[in-house]
Amino acid sequence: MSDTEISTEPGTIYFIRERDLITKEISPFVKIGLTGLHRTTTDRRNDLQTGNPRELFVAHEVLVPCVRAVETALRYKFLAQNVNLEWHLFSDQSENQVKDALDFCGKLRKRFAEQTSFFDEARRLDNTASSGDLIPPTEEAIYWRDQYLTHREILKLAKTVATAQQVKAKERFQNGEPLSDGIRIAEKIISEVDWHRFQKTHPEICQKYIKCEITGIFRLLSKISQSRIDTDPKISEAKVEVEKFFELFSSETDHGDPSFLLRQQRIKLQQLTKFSSIEKEIARCHLKVISGTAPGILNICSWTRKLSRPRLDTALLTREHGALLAPFTSYKNLIAATLQPTAGKMAGNSRP
Repeated sequence: MSDTEISTEPGTIYFIRERDLITKEISPFVKIGLTGLHRTTTDRRNDLQTGNPRELFVAHEVLVPCVRAVETALRYKFLAQNVNLEWHLFSDQSENQVKDALDFCGKLRKRFAEQTSFFDEARRLDNTASSGDLIPPTEEAIYWRDQYLTHREILKLAKTVATAQQVKAKERFQNGEPLSDGIRIAEKIISEVDWHRFQKTHPEICQKYIKCEITGIFRLLSKISQSRIDTDPKISEAKVEVEKFFELFSSETDHGDPSFLLRQQRIKLQQLTKFSSIEKEIARCHLKVISGTAPGILNICSWTRKLSRPRLDTALLTREHGALLAPFTSYKNLIAATLQPTAGKMAGNSRP
């Protein structure tokens, strides 16, 4: 069991650009992506070159820890310049914007390099049974508790924005109205297996997939106070941005083609959500490492890990015996609205 979400796998962040084969002019389009250590950025460039009438070249590459987290943070930072997948349209001052992106990548590399050992240790502790008593709080533990609570509160605020957009998107979908870019509706078929009946019918198969594992739930033992919510500058800043969004959202006349200001505000809140989720995860990892093998920190967090009771590994069984599950599976339709990290028309509109 592991709820530590940030992988520490290193890799390379690359910035690929385009050059006109005739005029030699460099276009304002920049692809920001990643490669693992098993591939070079040149390999990636060669993959992309096929079918492109312009010459692609690797303008910059940066070796970073936590490569997927760094690439995701970069993508959100420059969401307003995103035009399609990993391609970004920078302004006529693209050299300066690429420099800004490189500088931000450097800051991310330093930030994640400082945290890598904590991510790895928290992941190791996820699979270590706890023992003993809660340990006394320290100033360090109090600091990370406050960071965790602050960013959890920001994420709660941001969730109200996501919920409002999802409700509106479902409403428009059901009325046959067009959806704005950045919001996707998916009609999913959800399957549900009657595992109790399956186990009674195939006990010999199930027995092979019974296992025990270390499980535990990490919990904060305190809530953020109202006075803290009212005075914390980060939370106050998030509140202002959320209020701006709802003011624009409520006055919008065409949600199928939102105004530039509403798109811009949506991007700000997507960025806020992503960066707060990263900071919350960093805080949680620090609290886990401070807890060590203890079941938590007194008055701050609890984290009791123990060997679970024998249970059926349904995921592995499904992968290896999917066909056998058909008679025990029921299905239902679900309409889900998903917010996509895309800026759509923002890049073109924001060019000088």
